[in-house]
Amino acid sequence: MYGGMSFFGTVNMPVSAHIRFLNVIRGLQEVSLYIDGQQYFSDVPFGLFTDYVCSPPGIYNLALYRAGDYGSPVLQSTETFSVGSSITLAATGERSNIKIYQIPEPYSARETGLRTALRLVNLSTEEKVLDGWLHTGAKIFSGVRYTELSPYVRLQPNFYTLTITDADTGETIAVAENLNLQLRKIHSVYVVMANTENNTFITLFTTDSEISDITAPGT
Repeated sequence: MYGGMSFFGTVNMPVSAHIRFLNVIRGLQEVSLYIDGQQYFSDVPFGLFTDYVCSPPGIYNLALYRAGDYGSPVLQSTETFSVGSSITLAATGERSNIKIYQIPEPYSARETGLRTALRLVNLSTEEKVLDGWLHTGAKIFSGVRYTELSPYVRLQPNFYTLTITDADTGETIAVAENLNLQLRKIHSVYVVMANTENNTFITLFTTDSEISDITAPGT
């Protein structure tokens, strides 16, 4: 199980950082992430968002390993976690060129009234600039560049289909179907390269800032 506990205060007090992990490394099926020598996320498969953990603010040394192989890390980096931040640590690229990006989120779910919210995160390839279209034909995301994220767009709770197109050519590169946008929750659609030999793209749908069930790191 993936999760963590708050070292200071409560969920409603921004005195720690919320962190989760996403593995979208092509060519590696499962990876484990250590933070300052402690295992935080274990055997995470491709395309999975872990639960959130809570961490004290600070500067940390991260080491990423192939699951079951803890001799030499496939990536080492130094990351800063700030008070009141909520982050998805997204490991992307290929085994010979892995990078970790911090994708920021609200520390707690924003007030959306009787609506929901959705944004687009582009982790496809460096040359891709993305647009996003609803099944109604409405364009809700425009010109989202690699490693960028769109603003959240408020929508009525419902099931949606989101078509992702290349902003330069208009070509459809991925379709996210049956997105369940729930009342008073905020969501993201990530566009990533599939873990296959051909250069195709897939979408990953997630709910952001959902931290009601938190357990200790590595448990």
